[in-house]
Amino acid sequence: MAVIDVDLMNFGPEIQHSEVPVMLCLYAPACAGCEPTLNALDEVSQICGAKLKVCRANVAKHHIIGTAYDLTEVPTTFLIIRGEVAGRIIGERTCAELLDFINWK
Repeated sequence: MAVIDVDLMNFGPEIQHSEVPVMLCLYAPACAGCEPTLNALDEVSQICGAKLKVCRANVAKHHIIGTAYDLTEVPTTFLIIRGEVAGRIIGERTCAELLDFINWK
């Protein structure tokens, strides 16, 4: 399953009303630590398939999404279950760290 780019138009259906858990990474294009994390998201998406929805949102372009999650630093990655934040990690992450974050076995 591919990583989904989230914006204001698809935020509700993709994140808040998802029937499966969601990994959401908030990033900015100018962020040096964001690119490795975005690459790791691609790997997580391939490993987890349809059991986890993997999304990303460019908060430089869609700052309201960052505001909704009290964003203080990018990249910040969230685990969202049934529309509620179940976890948050800040900073550059590898695929292994992201899988560990969601306790993927």
